[in-house]
Amino acid sequence: MNSSQDTNPPAKKHVLYISACLFLLSLIALVFSCASKPECTKDRECQQKYGEGFLCYRNKCANQNTFELPHLTDAGTETTTETGPDSLPGQDSIGEPEPTQEALTETPIERTPDVNSEGQRPLHSPCKYYEHAPASERCQPGLLCLRVNSTKAFCFQDCSQNESVCAANTDGRDTCHQVGWSKQNQAISICAKLSKKDELCDAQQSSYCTRNKNAHLVCKKGRCVSGTLCDYTGCACDDAQDPPVECDVSKKLVCNASGRCVEGIRAYEGDECTTTLSPRPYCPAEHLCVGFGQSVKVSVCMKRCQINNPLTSCSHRSNFICRELANGIGGCYQRNCKTQDDCQHQDPAHICAGASESELFCLPVSPTGTREFGELCNNADPNKRCKAPLFCITGPGKTNGFCTLQCESDTRCQGYIPSAKCSLINNTTKVQFCGWTCSGGASCPATLSCQGTVCFAP
Repeated sequence: MNSSQDTNPPAKKHVLYISACLFLLSLIALVFSCASKPECTKDRECQQKYGEGFLCYRNKCANQNTFELPHLTDAGTETTTETGPDSLPGQDSIGEPEPTQEALTETPIERTPDVNSEGQRPLHSPCKYYEHAPASERCQPGLLCLRVNSTKAFCFQDCSQNESVCAANTDGRDTCHQVGWSKQNQAISICAKLSKKDELCDAQQSSYCTRNKNAHLVCKKGRCVSGTLCDYTGCACDDAQDPPVECDVSKKLVCNASGRCVEGIRAYEGDECTTTLSPRPYCPAEHLCVGFGQSVKVSVCMKRCQINNPLTSCSHRSNFICRELANGIGGCYQRNCKTQDDCQHQDPAHICAGASESELFCLPVSPTGTREFGELCNNADPNKRCKAPLFCITGPGKTNGFCTLQCESDTRCQGYIPSAKCSLINNTTKVQFCGWTCSGGASCPATLSCQGTVCFAP
């Protein structure tokens, strides 16, 4: 009896003590959880809250403009360090034109036969979406190569100029269906099969869901489900919307990285996204619009990545790695190139560049223009820029140059102009370029002049 009386009070004290400890621990856990709760985990969360220019950086929302995303010095738009091979002079030895030499009469805008030849890729096969792709990678006549996401492009039957061509199809693709807009502000339409609710859909096979303002269908996980068609700016269109929301492409609307319908066109990884373009291109979610260059800048869409996980976070493409852009923000770069032909992105032109021969990356070099191989160019003038994948190469201290491309052999250059050779070289990276030399009595094309022993723009 006495023993029981002696032990009861301590037991109650232990219970109270344990309860108090648990209560304190719960308070600490509550305070800790409140203090450590991230403001964001994805860019879109910040963009929906604060606007398009915001990113999620270290679990906090920050204005992208404060990071000054790179105008990287190794991705300049003017290639002023290129000189000839070892037998050619350095920059200091380039002199005045030699008027005694007879100019070639060869027209410097002759296109390679391969570019003029018909494409070979059949309907729904993978393709290269840039104009100067080899014939073996371009679509057959009547087909159009379109990107369906940041990594894939396929051949589709083009009906943009003639809707009636779809009527002859016997595989269900009997409707001319608008899927986007070109950079020239022209509607892009393809022959498509329109599926009903719960039927299969696959953009890669030209199978789309019926577009209807009152009973709209959206393709989700390979099937057509009920959704909403937004025909005005400001609609929420991110993946969290239920039912799903699709921006009306016929109204020139696209879902931007903030998850809102805006007026513009879709830009994918590697595409130009300069804000002054019209129609304005918008990058997909979890991508950045990054500016490159010095005197003339070009902005392209880059996939965001984790710099502490450089390979896995860029595994969506082969040979890509995460590099820091600025202040811990990472972007996926293609590495280990030897020439621009190795670059997966070609429009705008990407060239193989870097700070040394052992560390080369594919980098955008200038906005896209209309000038052909060998023609005079000036990146500062939008009307004098080169057509992708060509870019403008200039002599030391010059603003005018000529359109060229990187090469590994004369054959690559002579596909454009027979007299061109793989004769210029960047002394830092050892990457070669197409051009002309004028030593030993050789002459320059009519548009160029002999400066030392190298042909450059006058």
